[in-house]
Amino acid sequence: MKHKTCIHVTSANEATRREFISSVLHGVASCYDGEVKVCPEYELSGSHGKGPVDWVIKIGDTIIVVTEAKREDINQGVGQNAIQLQASSQRNKKKRTYNEALREDVMYGIVSTGVDWVIIKLVTTGEYNDSDNGNVEVLLSSRTPFTFPINESVR
Repeated sequence: MKHKTCIHVTSANEATRREFISSVLHGVASCYDGEVKVCPEYELSGSHGKGPVDWVIKIGDTIIVVTEAKREDINQGVGQNAIQLQASSQRNKKKRTYNEALREDVMYGIVSTGVDWVIIKLVTTGEYNDSDNGNVEVLLSSRTPFTFPINESVR
């Protein structure tokens, strides 16, 4: 299925880009017969931040945090998403045994400007609580964002 956008997303205002990102997320989720849910303005709270995130994708117990970055600053969006992922991890951790607490917690995030899309993997190892965060590692899908050719002509 091919779609052509009616406006160049690269030059669109924030509301248009937000609507485009939402359409992509809901379009992908619709391919999974209700197993994937997209929740806009999902409330998170953790020791390093609280408030609504732009979207959360729920697949069973797995949560993927999605952040809309400003058109000119995807790096700021990556930092924001990493903090939101950590808050989500703190919110969603369950009572664990000592051995379970020493294993890695892995969370995934997506940062998008509507054109650039970066996948983030946040790995937390060791015991952590509100004051001690253990070791946190943020891995990006690529050093530079991958640009989808969404505004090229459709044949």
